[in-house]
Amino acid sequence: MDIFPQKFKLLAAVIVIATVMVIAFAWLYFFQAPPQKPTETTSIITTPTKTEIPGKYGGELVVANIADVLRMDPMLITDVPTATIAYQIFDFLVRYNHETKQYEPGLAISWEASEDAKTWTFKLRKGVKFHDGTPFNAEAVKFTIDRVLDPQSKSPLSQDFRDNVESVEVVDEYTVVFHLKNPLASFLDRIIRNQGAMIVSPTAVKKYGDDFSNHPVGTGPFMFKEWIPGERVVLVKNPDYWGGAPIIDTLIFKPMPESAAQVAALQAGQVDVILSIPKESLEILEKDPNVLVLKMPGYTTFGIVFNCESEFFMDKRVRQALNYAIDKNEIVNALFKGMGVRIYSPLPSASWAYTEDVNKFEYNPEKAKALLEEVGWKPGPDGILEKDGKKFSFVCITQEGKEAEDLVTAVQSYLKKIGIDMKIQIFEYGTWVDMLVTHQFDAGYIWWAAGAGDPDHYFPFLFYSTGWANCGLYSNSKVDELIIKVSQTPSFEERKKLAAEAQKLIVDDVAWIHFYSKYTMVATKKTVGGVILTPSEGEIDFYKTYFTSPKGG
Repeated sequence: MDIFPQKFKLLAAVIVIATVMVIAFAWLYFFQAPPQKPTETTSIITTPTKTEIPGKYGGELVVANIADVLRMDPMLITDVPTATIAYQIFDFLVRYNHETKQYEPGLAISWEASEDAKTWTFKLRKGVKFHDGTPFNAEAVKFTIDRVLDPQSKSPLSQDFRDNVESVEVVDEYTVVFHLKNPLASFLDRIIRNQGAMIVSPTAVKKYGDDFSNHPVGTGPFMFKEWIPGERVVLVKNPDYWGGAPIIDTLIFKPMPESAAQVAALQAGQVDVILSIPKESLEILEKDPNVLVLKMPGYTTFGIVFNCESEFFMDKRVRQALNYAIDKNEIVNALFKGMGVRIYSPLPSASWAYTEDVNKFEYNPEKAKALLEEVGWKPGPDGILEKDGKKFSFVCITQEGKEAEDLVTAVQSYLKKIGIDMKIQIFEYGTWVDMLVTHQFDAGYIWWAAGAGDPDHYFPFLFYSTGWANCGLYSNSKVDELIIKVSQTPSFEERKKLAAEAQKLIVDDVAWIHFYSKYTMVATKKTVGGVILTPSEGEIDFYKTYFTSPKGG
């Protein structure tokens, strides 16, 4: 499920919220449209059914979310905080098991593709009902997808659907067929698990219209009860969930934008789970006997992007020189140890397509100087490199925030050692994003959050010559060709080879300097079990969560 539309406005999810969904749930962070607040709260159910399982207890689980929700209509969701909640309310046709790296049945019990991969047939689960009692069937699937395909939908995700889906056909009550415009190897990840394909209740959509965002109705393990803006979103267990009722009776999400406040609330027992851990608190939480920190390699990557049309960076030898001039290992170890994994390519280490068989550009300042001299840059009287009377002095833009500012400051220090004057300009998030997508920079701090590790959640958006998130205006016809092949080739092994070839070229061209992919992390009270973490930010699953002792007991 990818959370990333046509323009960074999130992200994220990135420049992420890809993401990608997704992207990328990749694109979540980048498209945060003004929220539509409810005018009143709505109650669907008030008396949850208790679940008795020895050693596992229900009750009220309080989760600190990193922000208030925006729009809870899946096809409008572009931010991680809202996606986290929607994931509890809605189901997809298929699920992805991040441990086995296999797709599993969701609302569909089986599926198959035609030989040309343009026709996908899904057999649906019988006996499932939406929270409002509406039967789940093929018509509901068609209704959901047709909504996103509708140019009037205002969905930021619709273009990606329209680019790939020709139509949805109802064969019978429990069989539905997707007809695609072109073969799409990542169809299950990119379309079926895109948040726009979370199956919604047709009855509820028709009843509430545009206000469906404030009355979300799905088939998921938890049902929406109320949203008090700025205070909380309350979900209650679905006692009739097709997979079996959850153990937790009530899920409460409280917006807490400050990570430090989340940490304090967890240690004070005011919340049971926090979704954001500042790096300065990680060690403290890991040593706290009453806290459990969960983390795993994630799908969010961080780097420095070059504007390939900047007078400083048009020659790739200059970009390569700067890559040699910076000790990435030292920066990651010093600043982000425990927060992420050093990466050498555009993909996160958690991606099945990630490869380190690329030029690693190990720290080598002498090689950097030689490359720059080859291009014509020589030391001036003050030690700053000069060429044709112009100093090598450029601006790197970044967003506000300690992690971002620490990284660019470290880069600045390394470049100074070889005679390059890098100035830093810090902007608030929205301005930074706008400057990136409108290419108003020489170099910039950048990150990308995707909802899945498939290369289709990264390459087409970030490195295709006309990709909407190709902030640095990178262009390589061979890379474009490979990106299309990766997207359309059915064979998994062949896709992996093509993706590796693309990574080698992108890295050699130094479209970005790649630093690390971040862990997805949450911290819980020691008495909380069954929180299912995935590499995708926003895809945290509380379906099987429980307390190990009665809360307050």
